[in-house]
Amino acid sequence: MISKVSLKNVASYWNEEAILETDKKYNLIYWLNWTWKTTFSNYLANINNPDYSDCLIEWLNDEKILVYNQNFIDRNFYEEETQKWIFTLRSENKEAKEKINEAKNKIKELRKEIKNDEKNTWLKIELIKKEEEINELFNKSKDKTWKIKENYYSWNLDFCLDWKKWSKDLLFNYLKDLDKKEKIEKTIEELEKLAKATQWDDVKIYDEDEIIKIDFDFSTIEKNSIFNESVIWNTNSQISELISKLGNWDWVKDWLNYIDNNSEICPFCQKKTLTNTLKEEIKNYFDESYKIKVYELERLWRLYKEELNKIEKSKELLLKNDFIKNKENDFELYYEKFLSKLKSNYTKIKDKIKNPSKVIDLELSNEEKNKLNLFLDNIIIEIKNHNSKVKNKNNTKKEIIEDFWNIIRIEYNDIIENYKNENKRLLIEKKQLKKK
Repeated sequence: MISKVSLKNVASYWNEEAILETDKKYNLIYWLNWTWKTTFSNYLANINNPDYSDCLIEWLNDEKILVYNQNFIDRNFYEEETQKWIFTLRSENKEAKEKINEAKNKIKELRKEIKNDEKNTWLKIELIKKEEEINELFNKSKDKTWKIKENYYSWNLDFCLDWKKWSKDLLFNYLKDLDKKEKIEKTIEELEKLAKATQWDDVKIYDEDEIIKIDFDFSTIEKNSIFNESVIWNTNSQISELISKLGNWDWVKDWLNYIDNNSEICPFCQKKTLTNTLKEEIKNYFDESYKIKVYELERLWRLYKEELNKIEKSKELLLKNDFIKNKENDFELYYEKFLSKLKSNYTKIKDKIKNPSKVIDLELSNEEKNKLNLFLDNIIIEIKNHNSKVKNKNNTKKEIIEDFWNIIRIEYNDIIENYKNENKRLLIEKKQLKKK
């Protein structure tokens, strides 16, 4: 018959299940100290205890389980001090015996003190009280610092507490012996994120080249003097004076796009008012110089539009980066301010092409571009620092541990300093009593 015992969610078997299967009548289980053999025997002795609700024995019927371990000895036996290894059975006897012996020992102590002079007796009592004060101060202080385990423990920072999480005395003694350093800007939350990002097996190395800065200088277009110039027609044309008086030469320019060279019908009034001579006069009105400037406006507009489109497309790609994603609000602010100014200028240039005689003022976008690029520079620095910390994870681990305990030491400074001052005072008083 195969017997099976499984331990889960208790003591050190918290994250995984420990299983013992055997078909032997007698089984010997042995291992190193602190490997939780006692947990195994405690479960067998208390299978109905709620603490072991996730544990299981699959071979039990009506069999009675008997467990003989240290807990059993402490509960049911009493060891005589005068006769080593001689025990008295039953837990109620143990408690009574201990109280009787405690009283007898106290009587012996008091009888000795009665023989001494009254002053010496008082001094001894005061010395005992002083030692009790010292012990009480230590116990209260270590209880307060034990909250570190409750308040600051996490899987990511488990290596910081290390062996100190197993004992109040160990933790308190370690903390009180640390020197208090100047306040550091890091927080426990930041250290936890850093540990998660650098100490786990699946940590990521980022490609800093994915962060593409804005390298196009929009100001070379924005500063172009052509936007402050009224691009006009050939003033020597015979009809220039008429068009100038009418003040609608941009309308005439548009009209050229609709005329049919083989037709005498005006595209606007739909009457036979067009002659070849009139057509030539109107075409000559817009001379080569005018055409060159309009072409230049269109070239600048296309270039501005092309670079603007690149920036619009880059946003989605940049937001895929975890470091930018973590600062998305800042990124959106810099990006939108820059993009908004570019779009405003783009609209003005487009309007200028439609109405070349119109003078426009474009806003320079250098300041917004520089702020966005500075933000991206800082992201690249963060990526480099992260990659360096991952590649040197052991040194990073040491830094995290040092920063962790510096923060804790500062946080618990009042408790530590109060203990040191009070303990120093009590030790001096104890020394004086001993001297007397």
